[in-house]
Amino acid sequence: MFSINEKIRANRSLYWAGIIQTLYGFFELSDVVAAVMIAIGLIPNIYGQFIPATTEVGKFMETTPAIFIAIFFFFASLRVLSGYWILLNRAKGFWMAVLVSGVSLVAVWFLLPLSALDLCIILPVLILLFKGYFRDSPIVPD
Repeated sequence: MFSINEKIRANRSLYWAGIIQTLYGFFELSDVVAAVMIAIGLIPNIYGQFIPATTEVGKFMETTPAIFIAIFFFFASLRVLSGYWILLNRAKGFWMAVLVSGVSLVAVWFLLPLSALDLCIILPVLILLFKGYFRDSPIVPD
């Protein structure tokens, strides 16, 4: 049974970072479903409205959207796992969240304006992670 670690529950910054990271990971799984549906032709390419077709990413989304299934799934699963492990007070969750958020923060600039939502979620998560870690540091073995 899943129960949130008491040290994390007491550190509100890490608690909310873990919650937001987990929920955002589940939200990103909808991108995986959308990419699969686009690849098999069930729905039109909804990403073409947000990513200019003149960019490399826009060209890939128009011609081969199936490439993005693995990428979307990779990032979504890392977010879900890192959020879950943060709530369990595991160091690997903290560092995985920092890593995936850092990589996303670099990649977000290549996907604007679609990735503006990512920025609105990634930055607060990183701020909460570092604030919680350097304030109380509950990410330690029990």
